[in-house]
Amino acid sequence: MKKEEYLERLKYYLEERDFSKEELDEIMEDYAIMIDEALEKDVFEEDLMDILGDPREISKQIQKRVVLQRVKSNKLVALSPFFTTIIFFVLGFGFELWHPGWMVYLLVPMIGVFSGRRKSPLKHILELLPFFTLIVFLGIGLSTNVWSPTWTIFLLIPAFRILDTNHLNKRLWFILFLLISVVYVMSVLFFPFTNNWLMLLLLIIPAVNGGIIKFTINGVHHTFLSWNLGVVVVTSVVAFLLIGFYTGYWHPGWLVFFSIPITTIIGYSKVMKRGVPLISIMPFIATTFFFLAGEFLDGYLWSWMFFFLIPITSILKGYK
Repeated sequence: MKKEEYLERLKYYLEERDFSKEELDEIMEDYAIMIDEALEKDVFEEDLMDILGDPREISKQIQKRVVLQRVKSNKLVALSPFFTTIIFFVLGFGFELWHPGWMVYLLVPMIGVFSGRRKSPLKHILELLPFFTLIVFLGIGLSTNVWSPTWTIFLLIPAFRILDTNHLNKRLWFILFLLISVVYVMSVLFFPFTNNWLMLLLLIIPAVNGGIIKFTINGVHHTFLSWNLGVVVVTSVVAFLLIGFYTGYWHPGWLVFFSIPITTIIGYSKVMKRGVPLISIMPFIATTFFFLAGEFLDGYLWSWMFFFLIPITSILKGYK
């Protein structure tokens, strides 16, 4: 493999792994020097892959090293789990607020977002939206018992995802997505009828055209997986609405939306011919157990322990 081809491939895989421009430039410069030194020692360019390693695997190892360095350099992120645990127990033992006091743990990933490398405002919004919308949804729902149309706050997540695509008309599809959502909410509040939820099927138009229902791996668009993901998205929305309207379980019915990221993770693993990474889907499993046990077994006092499945899985994975 030629030097330019090797560096180009390495840069491609590094760009997939969320490095800053400064980090990327430094890594590329180091490897360019390493290759030059190897060539000076009469190493053939065709042997670069054997000597330096596969660019994909190198990018993985570099990411692990850089992420570890970031964590070590940020004491606030490292200490945040301990602080949130203390706050959680104070709320629980002191004020009997085990639920919804558990939401303080959402501060851990949110602090990580703010403490990470410098990003564009849109990137920060996209990373914080899942936590923000969950807090708003549960805050309003648990305090007022109004789960519909409160759940539509989650539609902000795919809406802002449209702005993060490279589509030429992304602002148009973003506005259309929000407009359909607002019209639905207004119809539920002021002009309710039996099948208001059918309006939400129109969201498929800006979602597909805006490029958010799209399955891409290594820059290649996989049509079959995109179609399957689209089916899961639509099915999740329909299932959530049916559960909500016909059983009243808007909460914890919203858990059906976890099928979307789980499908994405499993689909990626299958295409890359890897085992399903249990550690990646464990947060969704633990959260589902937490809410189901809390709601149907009146177990919020103890169901928070399901979250221990996340570090346990991580530890067991590390010993394999």
